[in-house]
Amino acid sequence: MKDKNWESVLMFSFAIVVIIIFGSIIFISSRNSKPQGQADGEIRAGGAITFETPCTQGPVGTPYCAENNVVEVYQDASCVKGEKLVKTCSSKCENGECTCRPTEINSFNCLNDDLLRASVGRDCFTTWKKVATCPFGCSEGACRSPECTSTYLNVYSCFGDLLKRKFQNDDCSYRWDTIVSCPNGCSSGACN
Repeated sequence: MKDKNWESVLMFSFAIVVIIIFGSIIFISSRNSKPQGQADGEIRAGGAITFETPCTQGPVGTPYCAENNVVEVYQDASCVKGEKLVKTCSSKCENGECTCRPTEINSFNCLNDDLLRASVGRDCFTTWKKVATCPFGCSEGACRSPECTSTYLNVYSCFGDLLKRKFQNDDCSYRWDTIVSCPNGCSSGACN
């Protein structure tokens, strides 16, 4: 009878071990399988079907320099990573950015009556800085010259006893021409 009890205990223990192992296998396989008709990445919760995106699409990390190019690591929705050219630098690339020596360029432009000059900054972008306000307007990257014709103006002045009249040259400069010497003196742009 002792042998039978021992045999029963041994059989019972063996059955428990088999049940534990078999239960673990079923649990593990049920976690790694999906229901029939369910696609990869598909999650069914509360009757609704959603799709799980394993990776976010876009740049990963910070841009870096590869020769004279700014490059970034780009990841697609399926987690595949690759390099993507951001831009080619016209001067040089440092720390993931194009860098230039700041300099003024001999290139001019107009904005209304303002004369602008191009300049390249350290970031290699061209900006326009005001260098002058053109009194006669701005056109095609230059201040316009005044438009004048040679003529006498209706402006008189006295220089001692001399009556003078203002003359405008075609370059818009002026001169005073003597009209008459006033025998009784000159005042307020007229002979006395």
